[in-house]
Amino acid sequence: MNRGNGYDGYSRSNNAINAEEEGRFPASKAAKILGITTDTLKHFFETEHMEWHHTSKHYNKVKFYDVSEIEKDMTQEVLDFDKEVRRKKRENKPVKLSGCEVEWIEWVGTGRNKRKVEHKEQGCKIEISGQKHVITTKAGHTFTKMLNANGFSYKTKEQLKSEADAIKQHKQRKKQATTKLNADLKAMLSDKSKQLVVVDYRNYVRNSDTNKIEALRIDEQDQEFEKLTQKAFKEKLQQSGLDYAQRTVAECIENGYSRLGVSQLVIHSEDPQSVLQELKQNRVDSYLEIGKREGLEELKEYVDIDVLSEHIKHRKDDLAISIKDKINEEQMQSFINKNHSKQEQENVEVVKQSRRNKNRLR
Repeated sequence: MNRGNGYDGYSRSNNAINAEEEGRFPASKAAKILGITTDTLKHFFETEHMEWHHTSKHYNKVKFYDVSEIEKDMTQEVLDFDKEVRRKKRENKPVKLSGCEVEWIEWVGTGRNKRKVEHKEQGCKIEISGQKHVITTKAGHTFTKMLNANGFSYKTKEQLKSEADAIKQHKQRKKQATTKLNADLKAMLSDKSKQLVVVDYRNYVRNSDTNKIEALRIDEQDQEFEKLTQKAFKEKLQQSGLDYAQRTVAECIENGYSRLGVSQLVIHSEDPQSVLQELKQNRVDSYLEIGKREGLEELKEYVDIDVLSEHIKHRKDDLAISIKDKINEEQMQSFINKNHSKQEQENVEVVKQSRRNKNRLR
């Protein structure tokens, strides 16, 4: 339908002005009033509730839509269609990033002289459409990379900030830990009543269940100590790294011993010999736990029962007493079985002798 006559200056026809006054508008304006996209408007109402008028000095033919009539036909189907249109537009809308760090590979040269050049630029802009990435460097150089292109990767401004924050926090924690370590070490070494000695760590092991250090064997003689200067101790702590140094100092303060580096056990105590006995008792405790949990037969796979008995004979704690009771019960049962076997053997001999006597009488 066309009702064109006259022009209002160089902008649009008088009929176009009249149409808007009567509630008919171009697609973009009508869609905005109706709260739907122009795609939805044109899909459902292109041939109905529509007329055209001339606009602009070029006499462009523009379609006008009757908003009041369209409102009557705004069904749920129209609204659902419009929702889907909006979703697809969001998905297809290019993502624009700024302040990115971009890495990529560029091949230069030809033939045998062709070589790979690795690039890394800060402050880049990236426009992403699907798998296509258009990168613009700070210097204005623009190039395109697909998502999985060899050697291509980027970090967003938010990722870079998060990494920088993490590094900053790590440095703060490291500084705090170092300050505490130095204070603990100073307090530890200020106690002049305690000796600082080391022995070979190969004869010891850390129990993963209890986190205690134990002697590997309880039937061997203790090792000879080697004195350790405070300066040498500090140097070995530094070589161990911050985390292990913290553990070594903390355990020395709490227990009087700890592992030092890879190959040494350090002892800080008034009586280093008693510490070695303690480490043997730690191993004994592990054996007792095995006996409690698995029984004596399983325990015999780990240790000589007579040696273990010698180490726990004076202990009064419940765990040691329970194992001693089991050992005593087994020994008693063994004694009874031996006596019973001996008595049976004697009875057999008596029967045999009686038969021999009877045979002689015949």
